[in-house]
Amino acid sequence: MSSNWIAHHASVHALSLVQKACDTHSIKILPVKGILTSYLLYEDPFKRTLSDVDIRISQSDLGKLLSIASKYGWKILRYCPEYKNIILSIGGIQIDVETTVGPPGVCSLTVEEMLTQAKEHTSPFGFPHLQPEIHQHALLLCMNIFKDKLIYAQKWAIQDVEQIITHKNFDVRKFIHLVKRSHNQTILSIVAKWLSIHHSSKPWTNIYQKLAPRIPRPIYARCIHFLIETHDPFPFALKIGARLASDHPPTRKLALKKLYKFAKKKYLVNLLS
Repeated sequence: MSSNWIAHHASVHALSLVQKACDTHSIKILPVKGILTSYLLYEDPFKRTLSDVDIRISQSDLGKLLSIASKYGWKILRYCPEYKNIILSIGGIQIDVETTVGPPGVCSLTVEEMLTQAKEHTSPFGFPHLQPEIHQHALLLCMNIFKDKLIYAQKWAIQDVEQIITHKNFDVRKFIHLVKRSHNQTILSIVAKWLSIHHSSKPWTNIYQKLAPRIPRPIYARCIHFLIETHDPFPFALKIGARLASDHPPTRKLALKKLYKFAKKKYLVNLLS
C-alpha cells in the first residue's frame, strides 16, 4: 500500500467531512487543484502527489467556516484576514481554504463566478460535490504556479498545468477569451513562454504564440521573465513584481495594498516577538 494511496484516501475523507458540514450550513465549497486533478487528468490518480486539500469559498462565507471549524473541533493552523484565507487540519490532513483565484488583486476571475458556473458531480469521490468549469480551473492552476514564481512551483503543479490543456473538453479559444476577460494576458504569456522553453510543451507554445503578439504590458513581461530566468537576483523584486501582474490598473492597486498590509503586519509581529 503506497503512501500516496493512503494520502489520497485520507484527503478524500477529510474533504467529505468539510463538504458535509458546509452542506449543513448552506455553504458552497469548490474543491480545486490536486484533489481533483489527480482523478480527472491522470490514468492512475495515486501517482499524482497530494500534499493537502485545496478548496475555494465565497468571501462572505469565510466567517461561517471559521465558526464551523471551532464547532467541529478542526484545528485552525492559520487565519490571514488580509488575504482572507484559512488553513485547517482535519485528521492530520491540511485543508487550504482561499477566497480568491491566485493572490488578491492578481486575477479578475472571482471565486463567486467559479461557484456559479461549477457543476455538481458524485464521481470520483462518491459524494456530491462541485467541480469547476475546466477553463476556469486551468486559469486557477496557472495562477498557482505563477504565484510560486514558476521556478519554485512543485513539479506536480507544473504537470497539472501541462495536462489540463490536453483534456478533451479544453478549448484554446475559450481559454484565451477567459484569460483576456480576467485581465491576465500578460501573466499567461509569461507562463506559456516558460513552459514552452523549459518543458518543451507544444500546446503551451501554441498558446504563447496566440497571446504574445498583443500582450498589454510587454516591458513588464520581459522584466518578470528575466527575474525568473535569473532566479530573482534582487531581493523581493520578483515577489513584488509578480503581485503587480494584472493587466487591470485598479486590480494592481488592490494587490499592492494587500501586500503592504500583510508585510506591515508581519514586520510588526517579528519586531515584537
